[in-house]
Amino acid sequence: MPAARPLPAVIGQAENVLRGLLTKILSTTRIKTYSAWVILNAASNAAATASSGRWQLAVADSLGVGLCE
Repeated sequence: MPAARPLPAVIGQAENVLRGLLTKILSTTRIKTYSAWVILNAASNAAATASSGRWQLAVADSLGVGLCE
């Protein structure tokens, strides 16, 4: 029996596959990119995160980019 793969590798591979599926689904909508999808989701949850006032930080973190201020 082959050795089990480490969990971070499995999670990373699953994330890449799901992002590819999401990109394919989004190509038939007005939302054309993964980044736009993340931003729209963060904006739709802005009321829930309004107490912190940092929904932009959540977007930057989700996209793995720095926050420009």
